[in-house]
Amino acid sequence: MKKGSTIELITVITLIILLAMISFIGIYTKDKNAYRNIVKDYNYGMDLSDYISIKYEPEGETDYEKCKNIFEERLESYGVPQYYLRQDAESGEIVLDISNDAGVANILEYLAYEGRFEIKDSESDDILMDNSHLDSSRVLYTSDEYGQGTIIYVDITFTKEGKQKLSEISEKYTEESETKVTFYLDDQELMSTAFASKRTDGKMQFSMGSASTNSNTLQGYVIQATNIATLLDNGQMPIKYTMSTSRNVESSINSVTLGYISSACAFMLVLVSIGIMAKYKFKGVISVYIVIGFIAALLLTIRYTNTVVTIEGWYAIAISVILQIICVLSILNNKYNLKTFTIRMTPLIIIYIVFCFMSWTSLSSFGTIMFWSTILMFLTNTLLEREIRA
Repeated sequence: MKKGSTIELITVITLIILLAMISFIGIYTKDKNAYRNIVKDYNYGMDLSDYISIKYEPEGETDYEKCKNIFEERLESYGVPQYYLRQDAESGEIVLDISNDAGVANILEYLAYEGRFEIKDSESDDILMDNSHLDSSRVLYTSDEYGQGTIIYVDITFTKEGKQKLSEISEKYTEESETKVTFYLDDQELMSTAFASKRTDGKMQFSMGSASTNSNTLQGYVIQATNIATLLDNGQMPIKYTMSTSRNVESSINSVTLGYISSACAFMLVLVSIGIMAKYKFKGVISVYIVIGFIAALLLTIRYTNTVVTIEGWYAIAISVILQIICVLSILNNKYNLKTFTIRMTPLIIIYIVFCFMSWTSLSSFGTIMFWSTILMFLTNTLLEREIRA
């Protein structure tokens, strides 16, 4: 082996060892009186982690299917990655299984709200505008007039008809008039105001609390604003639902079981690695390092691409490692051909990409992991071929 190739090989092995340490052990920093691993954790699917099961019951009889659709739209607006929603067609009862992630508790009650938006005359209680005039809403922030604090607010855009209606209301309910307009959401007052000038832009804003520099306070305002914007954005439910029961459901496969399975797989991998090194000597040692690097890179990729890991996802990881070992043995026996590998894997990559965008979490998890593993196989096998041929 040439001197340049030796230096390159040492560099590659050093980088693989570093990558493996980060992936398998982590990076620990001191946080107050304890050490915390700052490497991102896995995003487990509901079949591998605990989840919450909530039952919602309707207060009336009407279009249950529409209510279910609004539930789903609200969940999508909140960006909930994993949930399973089902409805009894006769009773209208809805059961929601949702991953027990941070922030979920803040939305469970709001999911069942009617989302009834009204602008009323503060004296006569006449309804001036309602949900039919809404176009969209979003959560924004700005600095206060002194530039020292942050204000969180909901920005509402009205439809063409709503824009005209708002313009008429702003001309009537001025600061000089005795009557104001009051904004309501499910009978809860959001804001009461009069207009300093005619509104022609078809927009309204109302802030959450006052300007603040405290991160916890601002986060609370963001949660409030997000809940309001989500209700406004996804329409009014025909009837009100109430959350009747809520229970935590433990996964049938817990972390201890996963630990046993992972340990068994690691033990088998060690045996295979010993066999490869015993048969192929120095080239076998290089190959084992490449396999370790492949596994470490795959696990980090899964974590930092926020891939949901389900049982099928674990199958994909196991299959990927087996395929990588087969490729390594093909290279060691001079039977590996990059062009042939690419041609054979291209149709599979297309299938994996299709799986990635499917709503079925199990299939999406499998496809996403297989996609990334195939890309990493291509890179690591090219590197291995280069090093053992040097």
